[in-house]
Amino acid sequence: MPEKIKFAIIGASGVAPGHIKAIQNNPNAELVYFYSRDRERSKNFAKQYGLIAAATYEQILSDKNIDAVDIVTEPSRHAELALMAIQNKKHVLIEKPLETDMLKAQELVTESSKVSTITSVISQKRFEPAIKTMKRQLDNRISGDIFLAEVKMFWHRTSDYYTKGNCWRSQEGNVLINQAIHWIDIAIWFFGFPLKIKSLNLKVKKEISCYDTAICCLEMPNNVLFNLACSTAVSQSQPDEFIIYGTKGILDYGLLKSYSLAARFPYLDKMIHLLKPAKAPLECQIDDFIDSIIKRKAPSVSCLEALNALKVIKSCEKNNGE
Repeated sequence: MPEKIKFAIIGASGVAPGHIKAIQNNPNAELVYFYSRDRERSKNFAKQYGLIAAATYEQILSDKNIDAVDIVTEPSRHAELALMAIQNKKHVLIEKPLETDMLKAQELVTESSKVSTITSVISQKRFEPAIKTMKRQLDNRISGDIFLAEVKMFWHRTSDYYTKGNCWRSQEGNVLINQAIHWIDIAIWFFGFPLKIKSLNLKVKKEISCYDTAICCLEMPNNVLFNLACSTAVSQSQPDEFIIYGTKGILDYGLLKSYSLAARFPYLDKMIHLLKPAKAPLECQIDDFIDSIIKRKAPSVSCLEALNALKVIKSCEKNNGE
């Protein structure tokens, strides 16, 4: 049996526990190190999950037993940390977004393409069953010629959300780069890179420096319009909506996501507790990344695809109101 892929987690952000759980649940992986610049948080995380608290990032990079690093820091450090890992022949998984700075992001994509190690970026929405079904139906032209797609993403985020940690979210965590980037990635995956980009961005919460509300209209290839309305300033979170309109019908994310086998087959209610629960999309993507290392194949989400999503967001910032 081949040795397990040995990992280190870099960063103590709010998504770190999900990454830790996913790696520890994979039978082909072993999580060894945890590192954060905040020594106390690093020690607490390491103790909680039975890991080694690395004193420095260099300690991890110099350990030849470590195969991969999983970067879950604030986005403005992603490229720097990933480039160091690549230079030390480590596989790299990066929490979205790829970066906040386009030049750094492009450098990372260029350098990662030159090496044999694997680099990927989290875009877990691609691993949702409803999204996978929509993509399959879209590819099979179930709804005919597509002409319009729209997303509504309204999440409630408190002021504390923006100020916790080192407050990076209040400065560079705008609603597109921090939340709606998942839907932008889906738009590109489904329809291709947009030909034209228009956006209106608004800051509702006065205590933050970035915008928390946006309406984006993307002109996609093959005469498809994609409209995205998103906000984290609403008083109450609502389920995401994603509807694709075609000449022969629609594809509705909400209907597919709420679809229940137990509802269609009532007799399953009595035995539903016996069924193994499905894995979360994040865990599925991390499994995919580990599998790509073992089989030496390309991961499902590439650095270039993550760069394209970032390009759209930067264009939305540049074209605000134009």
